[in-house]
Amino acid sequence: MAETKSFNLAEILKDVPKLDTTGDGQKRIAYIDIARLEDDPKNFYTLSDLDSLVENIELVGLQQPLLVRPDPDATGYFIIVSGHRRRAAIRKLVDEGREELRTIPCIVESGQASEAMQELRLIFANSSSRKLTDAEIADQADRVTALLYQLKEEGVEFPGRMRDHVAEACQVSKSKLARLKVIKEKLESPFIQRWQAGELDESPAYELARMPMDIQWRIGRFKQLPSTYDLRRIREKAEEGATWNPELRCPDGKPCTHGDSFLLAYGEHPGRGCDGSKCCMECHDGAKCEYYCCDRMCSKAKAARKERQRQEKGKAATAAKKRLTAAQRKTVPFAKRVARAADAAGLEDDVRIPWGSWGDSTVGDARDWADGHFIRWPAYGVEYPRFSPDDLSKPLAAVKVLKCSADYLLGLTDDLHPSAPAPTEYITGQIPDRPTEAMGLFDLGDGLDLYRTPIRWDGKRWTFSGGVTIDSPCVGWFPIPDTPKALAPTGNQAENQIVEEADDDDET
Repeated sequence: MAETKSFNLAEILKDVPKLDTTGDGQKRIAYIDIARLEDDPKNFYTLSDLDSLVENIELVGLQQPLLVRPDPDATGYFIIVSGHRRRAAIRKLVDEGREELRTIPCIVESGQASEAMQELRLIFANSSSRKLTDAEIADQADRVTALLYQLKEEGVEFPGRMRDHVAEACQVSKSKLARLKVIKEKLESPFIQRWQAGELDESPAYELARMPMDIQWRIGRFKQLPSTYDLRRIREKAEEGATWNPELRCPDGKPCTHGDSFLLAYGEHPGRGCDGSKCCMECHDGAKCEYYCCDRMCSKAKAARKERQRQEKGKAATAAKKRLTAAQRKTVPFAKRVARAADAAGLEDDVRIPWGSWGDSTVGDARDWADGHFIRWPAYGVEYPRFSPDDLSKPLAAVKVLKCSADYLLGLTDDLHPSAPAPTEYITGQIPDRPTEAMGLFDLGDGLDLYRTPIRWDGKRWTFSGGVTIDSPCVGWFPIPDTPKALAPTGNQAENQIVEEADDDDET
């Protein structure tokens, strides 16, 4: 590949004799009244940020003279080549009474260059002395291109590609010039006005300019412009043929008019945005989705989803009430038994009752449950307390604290202290005479170990509640009676409170 040769545009244009037709080409310093200084009619640069320049000149004075040339059509008047903003700032100060600034130091060019050369000098001066907006750079590039071709017709030779010289003159990269050209030629209203005013950055403007005209106009109606990334996604989808003009009909038969919302949603939800190919009523992200709701879906879908949520909430409340009732049915009767024993023994609420693998409970807990006051029980991740004979794995420790008999605690008698000798130890030396639920001690060969799950004697062997046979010999056992039929649950107010809490958790 041949090596690309670089050229210096300033050197190419330096000392072109036939462009200077009169004068000696020398420059001089002159103090000129501001009223005799005229703007170059070909100056297309905006006079931006004048206030800061006014403050600077007011504080330290004019630090750089203006570059001017004589006006060939008006003797004694001069056309500004470089310094339009400085002249405008001084004009503002003079209008405010600073008459001492009226006479401005200027560098006056002599001779008369061709119009193309004059305008090029204007562009060179401005591009190096001020910060330009993208729109100004695009306008500048167009003018430089036209002027260089005009000079070429006048006999100036430009080696290499003209676009390289244009980029050099504008002091920007060739790729940036290419993007700005696309923006200037294809960006639609109202974005073009915002870009020209410097309110729209190059990246989003470039993505918009590459979109079809109708898509640009529709995005222009959005309250907030999508990010550059979202605009790129929309543009790429449009290049694939998406139009976001859904050929759908609502359940009532009316045509779908939700296309602009589909358009915006596609950019807002990468990988999930809808291109209008599916109705909101059928979309998994819309009315039928339980966990994610597209905030751009139509009002009909939103209403349908709200109704479904209401129904689901009602079902959740019904299920929560059933769980509460089941927990009360199992727990309340046994809690009443425990509370009665605690009352008889004079125990305070904070006394802990050794219970089992689900953790200990306090006497106060038992009294609350006996009255039907249930709260969510966070221990071990369960919804309601597990407080029944089935869950008792430390019966001897429990009866010692409650000062009652094991027969009473396990529901074999209603007498706290039955006259018949109550077992104070595990039954040993005999097996149940009928199928029995029990808590047992088994010799595992390395001492005694208490199984903490219900164990059943089926008439032939001991098994776990799941039916797994226990091969180790039984050393002792306690019978566990079936849970008696529930007493009428109490505490309706507490029950309602639990149902409401269940609703809140289910909705979360």
